Amino acid sequence: MADSASRVTGKAPRVPRLALAKLRVTMRALSGGRVPTYLGSTLRGTFGHAFKSIGCGLRGPCDGPCGAPRHCAYSYLFETPMPDELRGRLGSEYAPHPFALCPLDHTEGNVVRGQPIAFSITMFGRGISYFPFLLTAFEELGCRGLGADRLPFRLETVTDSLHENSRLLFDPAEHRVLGSPIVRDLRQMSENAARDRLAGAEGPVDVRVRFLSPTHLVRGGQSLFEPDLDALLAALHRRFEAFTLLHGEGPAAWDDSEAQDPPDPASMGWERARVSIGAEPFQEFGDTVAVLPWEWDLSRGTRVGDSRALRNAVSEVESDTSRLEWVDWDRVSNRQGRHVPMGGVIGDALYRGAPAECLPWLMAGQWTLAGKATVFGMGRYLADLEPAPHDWGVADSGRL
Repeated sequence: MADSASRVTGKAPRVPRLALAKLRVTMRALSGGRVPTYLGSTLRGTFGHAFKSIGCGLRGPCDGPCGAPRHCAYSYLFETPMPDELRGRLGSEYAPHPFALCPLDHTEGNVVRGQPIAFSITMFGRGISYFPFLLTAFEELGCRGLGADRLPFRLETVTDSLHENSRLLFDPAEHRVLGSPIVRDLRQMSENAARDRLAGAEGPVDVRVRFLSPTHLVRGGQSLFEPDLDALLAALHRRFEAFTLLHGEGPAAWDDSEAQDPPDPASMGWERARVSIGAEPFQEFGDTVAVLPWEWDLSRGTRVGDSRALRNAVSEVESDTSRLEWVDWDRVSNRQGRHVPMGGVIGDALYRGAPAECLPWLMAGQWTLAGKATVFGMGRYLADLEPAPHDWGVADSGRL
């Protein structure tokens, strides 16, 4: 029997190297009222407006196309342009943002005074260097309010989801950074998780995927109401390809060399820094943020791991999607001035006879999300062997 390490890496491409950090943010309602049942769009929209007010490089009216995209934190995080060389190749004309924001609470359409709500935000690659901006934007988000009633919230805690003790990172009362988030490597995390689950297993395995938020996967431009494993892996490969080319190491992230020690955010001067609404975070931290990704020299090549071997390996996998349901919701787009229909599957899918090589990819997608509209928290899922030897509840706590 081959050992679990060789079974994990196999002939299929490995999960690429990609730095990530994850925060859990808790806010408390200062008054009661109506909010959307699914907070993904509301959080994303209000967070974007809050960030723009503190992260714009122009420091002036910003009503049209960005006039300083190479010097603007907001432009990088929220309006990341897609290089012409990659347009169309990555399945979208829009570049994925270097963060994922996921609501962790179900509101039932209203909140009462004093009620907490929580959400997670995962930062990828160069996006991690904008950590101080995020803290300021979290405070501004609460002041602006959520939902049609603009319900105000108070920022209560910001903790490190990847720290074993969920270390506190920010003191809202003093506006102080108390620590730097732990930075992990996606390849190491996913392969370690896969080895842990494959210990003692032989041959193909049965994998259960639990879609926690609406997940919209497509094939040939058509929405999939019963997604198979091939569709999920294809979506993950496109997402990882975009992350590495636009926000990470580029093609080098896909080679078989092991990752160096992840960057230490403390070296960027964040410790004991003071940030507050009305401050000039870009001036204070401007020398520490990363080179913006559209300055990446794509002439050095854009070849990444080939997904065909991975997808061919799952061509015979059987899918049981009888416990999936399609959920529709809509969001209000201020830019388009209309309600935009959204939707995706939630529930459990069982994939029987999956090759071990695909398990690290499924583990990795738990941190990156998968499919369309991930910027609104769609595409969040759990994956484990069937029967699951691990507690499914760990991801619901925000650690994943």
